[in-house]
Amino acid sequence: MNRVTITKYSDMKQIAGNVTRALKDLNEKYKCLKPYLDQIDQVEDSVTKLEQAAYKLDAYSKRLVGVVAAWARVFRDDVRWLLSSSTAGFPKLLFDSKAFHSVKVLRGTWRA
Repeated sequence: MNRVTITKYSDMKQIAGNVTRALKDLNEKYKCLKPYLDQIDQVEDSVTKLEQAAYKLDAYSKRLVGVVAAWARVFRDDVRWLLSSSTAGFPKLLFDSKAFHSVKVLRGTWRA
């Protein structure tokens, strides 16, 4: 019975030694890979920030398109009205904000 027990303990000691060596090898490999894993984490953080910036830029550009479209409608109507009424004062009215405001008031399209 002692010999059987000694054999089993010897086998368990050998298995424990193999596990210890494998664990040391894995730890060494992890140490070698650690800088690359850190770089991957940094890239992931950068990608997340870039994605957030892209969403913000997309939302801003959509709002900007809406604003530009609204201003285009306003100016298109005002330019047509100016051209149809009098072409002599057109450049002054187009570039003088007070005159432009007056045109909007005259047309009844001024919104404060």
